[in-house]
Amino acid sequence: VSSFAGSSNNGWFQSIGESNALFMTKEMWMELDGFDEKFVSAGGGFANLDVYVRALELKGSRLISLLGEGSFHQIHGGITTNDKDNKNQRAFAREYERIRNKKFKRPNNKPIYLGSVTDNHRRQLQESTNRLNQKALSRAKSKVNHTKVVFILGMHRSGTSCLAGSLRQLGVYLGEVVNESPFNRKGNQEKPSVYQLHESLLNSVGASWDKPQLIKNWPTEFKYQLANILPEFERQLIWGIKDPRLLFTIDGWLETLSDLDFIFVASLRHPSKVANSLNARDGLSHDMGLNLWHIYNKRLIDLSEKFKVDIVNFDDVQSYSQQINEFANHSLNLNCKNLDLDFYDGGLINNSEISSIPDDIRETYEKLIEKCIKVKRK
Repeated sequence: VSSFAGSSNNGWFQSIGESNALFMTKEMWMELDGFDEKFVSAGGGFANLDVYVRALELKGSRLISLLGEGSFHQIHGGITTNDKDNKNQRAFAREYERIRNKKFKRPNNKPIYLGSVTDNHRRQLQESTNRLNQKALSRAKSKVNHTKVVFILGMHRSGTSCLAGSLRQLGVYLGEVVNESPFNRKGNQEKPSVYQLHESLLNSVGASWDKPQLIKNWPTEFKYQLANILPEFERQLIWGIKDPRLLFTIDGWLETLSDLDFIFVASLRHPSKVANSLNARDGLSHDMGLNLWHIYNKRLIDLSEKFKVDIVNFDDVQSYSQQINEFANHSLNLNCKNLDLDFYDGGLINNSEISSIPDDIRETYEKLIEKCIKVKRK
């Protein structure tokens, strides 16, 4: 039975504070000059930690960590073991600072791992990996704190790419996104790593973009994937994420980034136009396209009842730029002064024929039309 000591509580793959089994050449030990006798606190205080730090500071020193190994620590009435209120620890820290003229800090040398891992080590291996990922996630979150994140929502083929591109023109940072694709000459404005994350999430529960399923609780592994995405948005005052799958995966973003200022905007397009476009792009039947439109947009209504969601009517050609300017001015505080956005290009819009739609879909569409941004006609 073994456990991580306080000095190695971050697991195998993060820095430790000391070692009770330290190996080096005699020459290095002589250069190190052994333990420093200035440490006079009971139990040696931080003398052991000090040796470890100084050993790693020696020129040419290289840290090798033995995987699957540990040192035995006997049960006794130790000066630190029974230090429940950390009174002795604080005294040791003060002594170290007095001797070294600096506060104690764990060395951050990158180790070379040597050894093998058996079945008996799997639990600690997994725990070490989890703790490393938790640290990465915490670090990533801290770097995007105090920023605004814009979630760009809407059904596939509903103008979300145009909305994202227009917001990008106004200064919303989207990161490295797709700027050209076969069915979208200006690109879908999606970040590939976000698309892959969402698609993997849906696949993990047997779902996909065309058979979506709401995922409220993200498995831990996907939160760690999100941690690898966030650093790109560091130091951005306003940044955004665009992916229609967000309608079904957004809960994990909201939970993971709970300290951020969330802003929601969506694009709405007539159901039959979306169905026509899906038929041209994916070969989906008109009925299947309408059904998908309904699934996505019922979810949009659910979100709009929980959060403030600004909705842009993609079909309202005359006021399209005005709608986005209205959103940018009032929800993003960008003071855009009614800029004429040229990302929108009516010549790129296809499959715009309107056909009859079932009553329940019409009802959902009319509800969303009522929620759309209202602007004064020029």
